[in-house]
Amino acid sequence: MATHVHLELHASEELVKALDFAPQLLAGDTLTNGTVTHIPPSGLPVSITPSVVGGLLYVPLPTGLVVGSHKFVCIAVTSNVNNSPIIILNVTVPGIQFSFD
Repeated sequence: MATHVHLELHASEELVKALDFAPQLLAGDTLTNGTVTHIPPSGLPVSITPSVVGGLLYVPLPTGLVVGSHKFVCIAVTSNVNNSPIIILNVTVPGIQFSFD
C-alpha cells in the first residue's frame, strides 16, 4: 500500500523533497536506489532521477509546473528485492488568484 504525501508548490518554486522510507522497510532492509515518475495533469508521464543520501530518497521537483494536480510516484529500491515501498507525492500548483477591491 502506498503512502500519500500532499504539498502545494508554486510554479516558480524549485524544491527537492526528501522522502523517508524507513517506516516502510522490513527489518534489516536498506534503501539502495529509487525511481520517480512525474504524472502531470495533462501530457505524458516523465521519469525523474532521484538520489539516495543517508537513507533518504531526494526527489527534485521541477520548476515551471503547470497549474493543477501532479503526482510523483516514488518507488524505493531496497536491499530486499521483495520489498519495494511506494510514496506518492500529490503536488498542487494553484492558479493565479485575482482580487478586485
